[in-house]
Amino acid sequence: MVNNLIDEGYSTEEIREELQDSTQDFSYNEHVMLAAKGEPTSIGTLADICEVQEGFDEKFADYLNDWDDNTKLLLGLQDTDALYLDIPKYIKSLKSKGRLRDYTSKWAEIDLRDYDASDITTLEEHIKRKWADISAATSGEQYTPDDIIDLVAAIQARYAVLDNKKSVTLYDMTCGGGNMLFGSADKIKKRLPNITTSTYGQEINDSLYALAKIESRFRTESGGGAKHVIEHGDTLANDKFIGKEFDFISANPPYGIDWKDSEKDVIADETGRFVNTGISRSDGQLLFMQHAVSKLKSDGKAVIVHNGSPMFTGDVNSAESQVRKWLLDNDWIEAWVQLPKEEFFNTQITTYLWVINKNKPADRKDKIILINASEKFSKLKKSMGKKTNKMDSEHIDWVMDKFDNPVESDDVKFLSKYDFYYNKQQLTLIERDDDGKAIYDILSESEKLKGFKKLKKVSELKVYKEGKEFVFKTSDGSVVEQITSSVDGVIFSSEMTPDKEFVDSLKEVFTASDLNVNDVYHSSVENQNIVFDKQKSMGRGFIVPKLTLGKKSGKSVMKLSIELKADLTKDYEIIPHLPGEENEKSIQAFLDKWVRKEYILGDNSVGVEVNFNKVFYKPVVLRSTKEIADDIKAIDVELAELEKELWG
Repeated sequence: MVNNLIDEGYSTEEIREELQDSTQDFSYNEHVMLAAKGEPTSIGTLADICEVQEGFDEKFADYLNDWDDNTKLLLGLQDTDALYLDIPKYIKSLKSKGRLRDYTSKWAEIDLRDYDASDITTLEEHIKRKWADISAATSGEQYTPDDIIDLVAAIQARYAVLDNKKSVTLYDMTCGGGNMLFGSADKIKKRLPNITTSTYGQEINDSLYALAKIESRFRTESGGGAKHVIEHGDTLANDKFIGKEFDFISANPPYGIDWKDSEKDVIADETGRFVNTGISRSDGQLLFMQHAVSKLKSDGKAVIVHNGSPMFTGDVNSAESQVRKWLLDNDWIEAWVQLPKEEFFNTQITTYLWVINKNKPADRKDKIILINASEKFSKLKKSMGKKTNKMDSEHIDWVMDKFDNPVESDDVKFLSKYDFYYNKQQLTLIERDDDGKAIYDILSESEKLKGFKKLKKVSELKVYKEGKEFVFKTSDGSVVEQITSSVDGVIFSSEMTPDKEFVDSLKEVFTASDLNVNDVYHSSVENQNIVFDKQKSMGRGFIVPKLTLGKKSGKSVMKLSIELKADLTKDYEIIPHLPGEENEKSIQAFLDKWVRKEYILGDNSVGVEVNFNKVFYKPVVLRSTKEIADDIKAIDVELAELEKELWG
């Protein structure tokens, strides 16, 4: 813009006013403007400053100080808490090595006037990719390679054509240096030259935000009326675009990074962005997913890159499973695409595209496309960090063809969304003795809910331990005979007043097998969980002694009670899910077929899990017995030849 105003004959003051009044955030330098107009300047151009060593430091400082306030902020020249690009740190480092002038001279030799926005973007992409090599290994932020952005943009461009869009708003809630956001916008425009693309992004990292913000200033070729807004801050804790919705979202949120610093704000959030904040604190990917969905228009689309964790982490009632269920309940998932491994510069893990469509066409309602593109790549001649694979145009075209025409094959599945739901049906198994009897049968309905019954009161109870008999008189809690406590060898007798510490230690003195209560119940010596009443078998179950400290006539006493407990085993079954009333029938049919023991039906929970390995399972092809036999025979012949050489 500055060059255009200069060419049109605007004065320096008029240019300054135009820039300040503009809604677009432009960068300008007073000395550069004066030099460009041929007007005198105290320090000249950057090249002039670098010509002479004497006074270089002072003139270079003046040059930096004459940039507009926003540029100085991004360069880290303003006194703020955020460092942004922290140029002073690099200046100090170069100064200490005596290299500042030489280094600056190299930049001064480059004439950027003939560079268009695309050229500047290419330059910034190189800088950001180098930055990614340093930062992503520890931060979990993955710089998205250009070929993956090509695929994302192809999907978005398809939607733009189908929806007959003349202009689109594109958003990235974790935009980093802007490569996914601006790259998607550029590639959409390359496919659809007449479309207007406006970009919006938010980034928490100071330096990456500054890079994205600077690049946004060069984006003047996105169509008439396009806006480019980059905000600084924590998206989870403080959404800078409250109330704004977007046509498209392209994003690659950080993998496996905790969100503890944002937790308080996320839980207190009242914007309705998060339907479930119980997500594991060690990985915020599904929080970003919820946020993204909330930022889409009613017909909006999103393509988001995740690792495998959001697909299968968590049990049935976990927040992760319930967020997946929420997405499928609303029928917002149109496709999942598995990408090749070794696609990213700093990780070799498997990654996936989540394709979100808030307005799926009728022929795709309640269905999801799964595309296995894990083997659709070519090898790079030279690796770039950990990136050794690249999706070429034919691989992207293959994915788009399968996305447009999801005919089932080895690498494509077009499934009902209900295939990813499952039931976790809780069961309580009733254990019985060899005669089919169980204590459970003699319990009342209320006792069955608890699983045990308290026995009738008896006058006294004998306990045998290490050959010695102790008699508990249940009427007054006293103990006849002396008992050695496990607490400091204290001897307790009927003359002493029991306390909690002693009672707790005494609980370890006896077990159910020590009890001798022939007039009530006892356990079989051979099978301790077969309970008898006066030598009559009552079935499978347990005798559970309960020793507590109580009060009687204001005095502390020990109370021994006995519970008769059913032998019950907690269990569950994972059962395929069917929609509507059919689900209950399906569960019952499954249990009738596969569960042999008698059971009490418990709660059923419904979850969602996605397992690409299961959907695209490829069994290992076993060698035939003939091939194995032929190999053995060949080895035998080889061994015979070796023996012949050795022994003649």
